[in-house]
Amino acid sequence: MFNTVDFNKMPANYTFCYISECPQKDQCLRYLAASHQQVKKSQILVVNPSLYTGEGCRFFKDSTPVMVAYGMKDSFLDVKAIHSTAIHKALYDEFGRSSFFHFRDGSRPIYPED
Repeated sequence: MFNTVDFNKMPANYTFCYISECPQKDQCLRYLAASHQQVKKSQILVVNPSLYTGEGCRFFKDSTPVMVAYGMKDSFLDVKAIHSTAIHKALYDEFGRSSFFHFRDGSRPIYPED
């Protein structure tokens, strides 16, 4: 269902990679995006090939799809008020007040590691 990537929707400032000898190229989103790029732009951002050493790449971006959640306002509807305050405080302490509100209203994705 969500296993396909629309490479035409990559951000305008996304960094591409054209290093074909890299052993990680088949799992790297930067290389896959570069090989599927159909947009005719006069300028793009590219990983500097002279930085490639043949070892682990610091620009590697895993292409494995990740499921994320957006918003959690309704998550607290069934929580009793006495517990709600403690839960909110724990979330503020973990993520910070600003991030908590971004997670809550859905303006920032909630990744599995969060």
